[in-house]
Amino acid sequence: MSAFLGVIGDSEVKDLKLIYDCDSLCIFQGHAIGKTEEGQLIKESIRYIFVKDSFVSAISGKPTYYEAVRGADYMSGKEIKDFKRKMDEGGTNLYQQYLAMGDMVEMPNM
Repeated sequence: MSAFLGVIGDSEVKDLKLIYDCDSLCIFQGHAIGKTEEGQLIKESIRYIFVKDSFVSAISGKPTYYEAVRGADYMSGKEIKDFKRKMDEGGTNLYQQYLAMGDMVEMPNM
């Protein structure tokens, strides 16, 4: 989160909430909080995206995951419900978009 916020030192995530999940994609929303070198508090709404690459996982025989952090508005309950509906309707196309956003997660030898 420090790199996302552009701060040096510790940062934290608060108000973390699962907003979408299926067999290969999880999306959380929250607030990333940190301080600048001058001590100014920075708080940004974020989405954390965690995606399983089903194709690479099947070929390699090992689960392969990607993750990303993006800035986004913090959604209300109704907005989350609408978001889930759009995700379910978008299917494979939205899955591919989220997969493309991520960086590979280095997993310990399994």
